[in-house]
Amino acid sequence: MPSYEGVSMGKRKKSILITGVRGFVGTALKEHINACFPAWRVYGMDRLGGREKDFFQNDFSDSKKTARVLANTRPDYIFHLAGMARGDDPRALLAANVDSLIVLCEAISRIKAYAPRVLVPGSAAEYGDLALARLPAREVYPAAPIAYYGWSKAIATETALFYARRGLDLVVARIFNICGAGTPESLSVGRLARDLALIKQKKQKPVLTVYGLDSRRDFLDIADVCAYLTDLALKGASGQIYNICRGRSHTIREVMAELIKISGIKGLVIDRSAARGCSVGVADSFGSNKKLQKISSLRPAALRAGLRDTYMYYLSKV
Repeated sequence: MPSYEGVSMGKRKKSILITGVRGFVGTALKEHINACFPAWRVYGMDRLGGREKDFFQNDFSDSKKTARVLANTRPDYIFHLAGMARGDDPRALLAANVDSLIVLCEAISRIKAYAPRVLVPGSAAEYGDLALARLPAREVYPAAPIAYYGWSKAIATETALFYARRGLDLVVARIFNICGAGTPESLSVGRLARDLALIKQKKQKPVLTVYGLDSRRDFLDIADVCAYLTDLALKGASGQIYNICRGRSHTIREVMAELIKISGIKGLVIDRSAARGCSVGVADSFGSNKKLQKISSLRPAALRAGLRDTYMYYLSKV
């Protein structure tokens, strides 16, 4: 568990609002904050319903409800994790990733004597397909996304910076690839871990269908991502972008080999037929974490630990 020594908490009990609290990162972040700051009050907001204490159902289409929740709870820190993590519908992506942020910022602006710190998640997809000579990706690089998702996140980042210039306290955390417990199967690591778990449990033939094995990505464990998000909320500079990344990339082939080793499965057949005609998008993506390390003492766990957690999560689920 990371140390937060030297961070001034003040005498007043703090409160947190996590939007998109039922998502992959939102769920993990809530657990992280409860563990590291047990005295803090954590509010959750999500479009999916629930009856837990301090939970609000809201998809940000109702601006009045958003303003009412904020005015009544007045959280000190808002982690705006609500949004779409993938998709090819540009209007849906803009509504989820940009419009919701505008509703949130406008609601904050209208509440008197209220100035929360807002953490806005960005994405490595905002950088697009950088030439090898320009890697690692740095925060000063202009956005050049090549997919609808990255485009929507780039607009969300610009929206956050716009409101920061207007006086709101916003920090952008540009997150690279994530692994660890809870990784959704829509991500390559989650899909590989799920399939291996099914094979281990003899619920699937010992055939692993793969594609994009030579593409490279910068992976971090979800536990480290949550710790970095908290560090940025506490110590990041308003109106700034910070990469959340390891600072080096690994091929999907390496990730697959490590997951197979962790599973202990022998005699696997690797089926690459699905790779024919399949575009892998960006060939290599990794970021510079120098700016982040200036404010955070955390050093990320070894990649194997995150991969093991991903596999064990699916082994317990299938």
